[in-house]
Amino acid sequence: TSENLTILYLGSSDNVAPDERWLIKEIRECLNNTENQKVKNTQIIFRPHPANFKVYQNFEMPGVVVSPKNGQMPKTENAFSDFCNVLYSASAVASINTSGMVDAILAGKPVISLERNEFKKTQTLAQHYIHMRKSNALYATKTPEEFINIFSQLLSGNDFKKIEREKFIKTFIRPCGIDRSAGEMAVLEIEKLVERKNVQK
Repeated sequence: TSENLTILYLGSSDNVAPDERWLIKEIRECLNNTENQKVKNTQIIFRPHPANFKVYQNFEMPGVVVSPKNGQMPKTENAFSDFCNVLYSASAVASINTSGMVDAILAGKPVISLERNEFKKTQTLAQHYIHMRKSNALYATKTPEEFINIFSQLLSGNDFKKIEREKFIKTFIRPCGIDRSAGEMAVLEIEKLVERKNVQK
Protein backbone atom coordinates (compact mmCIF):
# COMPACT_ATOMS: atom_id res chain seq x y z
CA THR A 1 0.00 0.00 0.00
CA SER A 2 1.04 3.64 -0.39
CA GLU A 3 1.58 3.95 3.38
CA ASN A 4 4.41 1.42 3.15
CA LEU A 5 6.35 3.15 0.37
CA THR A 6 9.74 4.52 1.36
CA ILE A 7 12.66 6.41 -0.13
CA LEU A 8 15.93 5.50 1.54
CA TYR A 9 18.11 8.59 1.64
CA LEU A 10 21.75 7.67 2.28
CA GLY A 11 23.68 10.47 3.98
CA SER A 12 27.14 11.42 2.79
CA SER A 13 30.35 11.89 4.76
CA ASP A 14 31.23 15.28 6.21
CA ASN A 15 33.78 16.06 3.49
CA VAL A 16 31.17 15.44 0.76
CA ALA A 17 28.06 17.06 2.25
CA PRO A 18 28.34 18.22 5.88
CA ASP A 19 24.64 19.08 6.29
CA GLU A 20 21.88 17.79 3.99
CA ARG A 21 18.89 18.80 6.09
CA TRP A 22 17.89 21.63 3.75
CA LEU A 23 17.89 19.28 0.76
CA ILE A 24 15.84 16.63 2.58
CA LYS A 25 13.33 19.35 3.49
CA GLU A 26 13.09 20.43 -0.16
CA ILE A 27 12.38 16.86 -1.28
CA ARG A 28 9.88 16.28 1.52
CA GLU A 29 8.01 19.48 0.65
CA CYS A 30 7.87 18.45 -3.03
CA LEU A 31 6.48 15.06 -2.02
CA ASN A 32 3.85 16.80 0.11
CA ASN A 33 2.82 19.14 -2.71
CA THR A 34 2.29 16.50 -5.38
CA GLU A 35 -1.23 15.44 -6.38
CA ASN A 36 -0.20 11.79 -6.64
CA GLN A 37 -1.37 10.27 -3.38
CA LYS A 38 1.11 7.36 -3.51
CA VAL A 39 3.99 9.78 -3.90
CA LYS A 40 2.63 12.14 -1.24
CA ASN A 41 2.37 9.32 1.33
CA THR A 42 5.89 8.03 0.69
CA GLN A 43 8.09 8.20 3.76
CA ILE A 44 11.73 9.27 3.67
CA ILE A 45 14.07 7.18 5.78
CA PHE A 46 17.28 9.11 6.22
CA ARG A 47 20.27 6.99 7.14
CA PRO A 48 23.14 9.26 8.24
CA HIS A 49 26.69 8.45 7.25
CA PRO A 50 28.35 6.66 10.20
CA ALA A 51 31.00 9.40 10.39
CA ASN A 52 28.53 12.28 9.98
CA PHE A 53 25.49 11.71 12.18
CA LYS A 54 25.68 14.30 14.97
CA VAL A 55 24.19 17.14 12.95
CA TYR A 56 21.04 15.04 12.38
CA GLN A 57 20.40 13.79 15.92
CA ASN A 58 17.80 16.49 16.61
CA PHE A 59 16.47 16.70 13.06
CA GLU A 60 12.72 16.13 13.02
CA MET A 61 10.25 16.61 10.18
CA PRO A 62 6.89 14.94 9.47
CA GLY A 63 7.36 12.21 6.88
CA VAL A 64 11.08 11.88 7.60
CA VAL A 65 12.62 9.27 9.89
CA VAL A 66 16.30 9.51 10.89
CA SER A 67 17.62 6.03 11.60
CA PRO A 68 19.92 5.14 13.23
CA LYS A 69 20.28 8.49 15.02
CA ASN A 70 23.68 7.60 16.46
CA GLY A 71 25.18 6.42 13.19
CA GLN A 72 25.99 2.82 12.52
CA MET A 73 28.44 0.88 10.41
CA PRO A 74 26.87 -2.36 9.16
CA LYS A 75 29.69 -4.42 10.69
CA THR A 76 27.79 -6.62 13.14
CA GLU A 77 25.19 -9.18 12.09
CA ASN A 78 22.35 -7.11 13.56
CA ALA A 79 23.59 -3.83 12.07
CA PHE A 80 24.02 -5.44 8.64
CA SER A 81 20.53 -6.96 8.89
CA ASP A 82 19.06 -3.55 9.75
CA PHE A 83 20.74 -1.97 6.72
CA CYS A 84 19.58 -4.76 4.41
CA ASN A 85 16.00 -4.58 5.68
CA VAL A 86 15.65 -0.87 5.07
CA LEU A 87 17.47 -1.12 1.73
CA TYR A 88 15.42 -3.97 0.30
CA SER A 89 12.11 -2.48 1.47
CA ALA A 90 12.78 0.89 -0.19
CA SER A 91 11.11 1.82 -3.47
CA ALA A 92 14.16 3.90 -4.42
CA VAL A 93 17.44 5.11 -2.95
CA ALA A 94 18.60 8.74 -2.98
CA SER A 95 21.98 10.23 -2.18
CA ILE A 96 24.56 12.90 -2.95
CA ASN A 97 27.58 10.62 -3.03
CA THR A 98 28.37 7.63 -0.85
CA SER A 99 29.56 4.05 -1.40
CA GLY A 100 26.14 2.90 -0.19
CA MET A 101 24.85 3.83 -3.65
CA VAL A 102 26.90 0.93 -5.03
CA ASP A 103 25.31 -1.36 -2.41
CA ALA A 104 21.88 -0.15 -3.53
CA ILE A 105 22.61 -0.90 -7.19
CA LEU A 106 23.87 -4.36 -6.20
CA ALA A 107 20.55 -4.86 -4.37
CA GLY A 108 18.71 -4.04 -7.60
CA LYS A 109 17.37 -0.71 -6.38
CA PRO A 110 16.97 2.38 -8.58
CA VAL A 111 19.32 5.09 -7.32
CA ILE A 112 18.57 8.79 -7.74
CA SER A 113 21.55 11.11 -7.36
CA LEU A 114 21.11 14.74 -6.37
CA GLU A 115 23.60 16.77 -8.36
CA ARG A 116 23.77 20.19 -6.76
CA ASN A 117 26.38 22.90 -7.27
CA GLU A 118 27.07 22.96 -3.54
CA PHE A 119 28.47 19.41 -3.72
CA LYS A 120 29.82 19.35 -7.27
CA LYS A 121 33.53 19.12 -6.44
CA THR A 122 33.25 16.26 -3.93
CA GLN A 123 30.62 14.47 -5.99
CA THR A 124 31.53 14.45 -9.66
CA LEU A 125 35.26 13.89 -9.02
CA ALA A 126 34.77 10.73 -6.92
CA GLN A 127 35.83 7.64 -8.87
CA HIS A 128 32.91 5.37 -7.95
CA TYR A 129 30.48 8.19 -8.74
CA ILE A 130 32.15 8.80 -12.11
CA HIS A 131 31.81 5.09 -12.94
CA MET A 132 28.13 5.07 -11.97
CA ARG A 133 27.41 8.14 -14.09
CA LYS A 134 29.40 6.97 -17.12
CA SER A 135 27.66 3.61 -17.04
CA ASN A 136 24.27 5.38 -16.93
CA ALA A 137 23.36 3.38 -13.81
CA LEU A 138 22.07 6.45 -11.93
CA TYR A 139 19.09 8.72 -12.30
CA ALA A 140 20.77 12.15 -12.03
CA THR A 141 18.60 15.08 -10.96
CA LYS A 142 19.28 18.78 -10.49
CA THR A 143 16.13 19.87 -8.66
CA PRO A 144 13.66 18.34 -6.16
CA GLU A 145 10.99 18.61 -8.87
CA GLU A 146 13.07 16.43 -11.22
CA PHE A 147 13.59 14.00 -8.35
CA ILE A 148 9.85 13.70 -7.70
CA ASN A 149 9.14 13.25 -11.41
CA ILE A 150 11.61 10.35 -11.66
CA PHE A 151 10.30 8.78 -8.46
CA SER A 152 6.73 9.01 -9.80
CA GLN A 153 7.86 7.25 -12.98
CA LEU A 154 9.46 4.49 -10.94
CA LEU A 155 6.27 3.95 -8.95
CA SER A 156 4.40 3.67 -12.26
CA GLY A 157 6.70 0.80 -13.26
CA ASN A 158 8.92 2.83 -15.60
CA ASP A 159 12.45 1.94 -14.49
CA PHE A 160 14.54 2.99 -17.48
CA LYS A 161 17.91 2.24 -15.87
CA LYS A 162 17.35 -1.38 -14.87
CA ILE A 163 19.42 -2.85 -17.72
CA GLU A 164 22.23 -0.32 -17.15
CA ARG A 165 22.34 -1.21 -13.44
CA GLU A 166 22.63 -4.89 -14.29
CA LYS A 167 25.49 -4.13 -16.70
CA PHE A 168 27.19 -2.01 -14.02
CA ILE A 169 27.03 -4.93 -11.58
CA LYS A 170 28.67 -7.25 -14.13
CA THR A 171 31.37 -4.82 -15.28
CA PHE A 172 32.19 -2.77 -12.16
CA ILE A 173 31.00 -4.56 -9.03
CA ARG A 174 31.36 -8.22 -10.03
CA PRO A 175 33.58 -8.29 -13.16
CA CYS A 176 34.76 -11.83 -12.38
CA GLY A 177 31.23 -13.17 -12.18
CA ILE A 178 28.17 -12.51 -10.01
CA ASP A 179 28.65 -15.87 -8.28
CA ARG A 180 32.28 -15.18 -7.27
CA SER A 181 32.82 -13.41 -3.93
CA ALA A 182 35.12 -10.40 -3.71
CA GLY A 183 37.08 -12.14 -0.93
CA GLU A 184 37.65 -15.20 -3.06
CA MET A 185 38.92 -13.13 -5.99
CA ALA A 186 41.20 -11.07 -3.72
CA VAL A 187 42.78 -14.27 -2.37
CA LEU A 188 43.37 -15.54 -5.92
CA GLU A 189 45.06 -12.27 -6.94
CA ILE A 190 47.27 -12.29 -3.84
CA GLU A 191 48.30 -15.88 -4.57
CA LYS A 192 49.21 -14.85 -8.15
CA LEU A 193 51.39 -12.02 -6.85
CA VAL A 194 53.17 -14.33 -4.43
CA GLU A 195 53.72 -16.85 -7.21
CA ARG A 196 55.21 -14.16 -9.50
CA LYS A 197 57.60 -13.01 -6.79
CA ASN A 198 58.73 -16.57 -6.16
CA VAL A 199 59.37 -17.08 -9.89
CA GLN A 200 61.38 -13.83 -10.06
CA LYS A 201 63.62 -15.05 -7.22
